[in-house]
Amino acid sequence: MYLQKYVTKRKLVSFLTEGLYFRKISEFEDKTEGEFQHFGPLQEQILKIMNDSGMLGAPVPKVKAKSLTEELMNFDKGFNFIQSWHKSEIMSRKMWSEYSGIENNIDGAIIVISPFTMDILLRKNLLTSWEFKVVDYVNDKSRARNAFFTKHEDYRWEKEERICIDIKKLIFGNKNILPEMACLNSMRNYNFRGGNFPFVKDIFKYKDENGFIVDIPDLNKSVEGVLVPNNCSSDFESEINDILISKKYNIKVKRVNVDSLENINNIIQ
Repeated sequence: MYLQKYVTKRKLVSFLTEGLYFRKISEFEDKTEGEFQHFGPLQEQILKIMNDSGMLGAPVPKVKAKSLTEELMNFDKGFNFIQSWHKSEIMSRKMWSEYSGIENNIDGAIIVISPFTMDILLRKNLLTSWEFKVVDYVNDKSRARNAFFTKHEDYRWEKEERICIDIKKLIFGNKNILPEMACLNSMRNYNFRGGNFPFVKDIFKYKDENGFIVDIPDLNKSVEGVLVPNNCSSDFESEINDILISKKYNIKVKRVNVDSLENINNIIQ
């Protein structure tokens, strides 16, 4: 199977010239992103034990404890950023429609890379604070045990595998990471001996408060295909090929029939 990223021209150019864009999970259209069973039977049992033992002083009502765990869940959303991919052997017409912009006469494309290659790149360059996993689809996010790798059943067609970076943990690798991001300012004042890992600072590029770029070395040697619709303009194809050459990618644009269910492996060979 391959990872496929369906993108508009603007996002394609950003990917090829800047790197991987990670978006804050709280800014996703699906507002259940980042939610999970923050106060379930286990938390109730722990609260009862702590109240019975007097560890908390005065007993904490269940409603207050539930409110506090919900606050922590929402707090966490502001520090977790996602890069999403579609994982499949074949192209998806619905993914073309939803994410490439072609239904609105916007030039779009698919970026293709092996999941094994992506995993190697991440392990080599992001030494901490990230996860790369397939998303599980559930009927009720409020009962899910995982916040960032579960989505509602309605999104199963996305067949998503995603990378999640928790930037509040990266601060322990280098206090100077993403200096423009206001959400990290309070954490820089913590009294701890932060590391000084160059990878944490040098490959992260601020985009805006909702996202950042990770400029991963050797990404240009790892992408296996850039696929565009058969009916795209020659100017679009030429522009992207020029970028691929200038950024030393080892590939050229390939035209495909967006309505086909062709195997990706057959296309990129």
